[in-house]
Amino acid sequence: MKLDALDSRILEILRQDARASYREIARRTGSTTPTVARRVRALEELGVIQGYGARVEFVRIGGVESLLLLSPSSGATERLLAALGAEPAVAESLELEDGTVLARLLTGSEEEAAEVRRRIAKLPFVREADARRVRSGSRRAGRGFGTGRATLEIRCFLCGGPLPEEPVSARIGGKRGYFCCTTCRGVFRDRYRRLAAGR
Repeated sequence: MKLDALDSRILEILRQDARASYREIARRTGSTTPTVARRVRALEELGVIQGYGARVEFVRIGGVESLLLLSPSSGATERLLAALGAEPAVAESLELEDGTVLARLLTGSEEEAAEVRRRIAKLPFVREADARRVRSGSRRAGRGFGTGRATLEIRCFLCGGPLPEEPVSARIGGKRGYFCCTTCRGVFRDRYRRLAAGR
């Protein structure tokens, strides 16, 4: 399933200002308010838009932000990502191209951050862990997102294949997933259940 230029522009506007009204988005895209409302609802249903919220500079309010680079045991990346998803201090986790996993931690104190890092590093499927505390940074809305002639393509959560016009979906682990077929949905669901059960 491909997202067109209007979808991309709507996403860009919402990344810059999550409080933008449908009317404002319509004005900025040259579209109509009902069209924008319909597109935003579709993007929410697809899981492209996962929520709206304030961006808080955690360090400025006394919190501790740190990054944890993890090397999972062979074949254990999914288990590691599931474990990180269950850890309240993990704000996000990303599987990198080289097979390592980067986790961003947000904690109330350095002591809490150290305890969370120790707990994660001791997981049986973590081979190596390297931590760094974030001193400062720069985050700007709308950065790193293709617009203009670029298109986004949503792919099957399991096999990475293209989605049909009417994709197969399921709510798994509290999030909606989209699949190219019922077989991929079933395999993904089974893998998730095994990971959640710790097998």
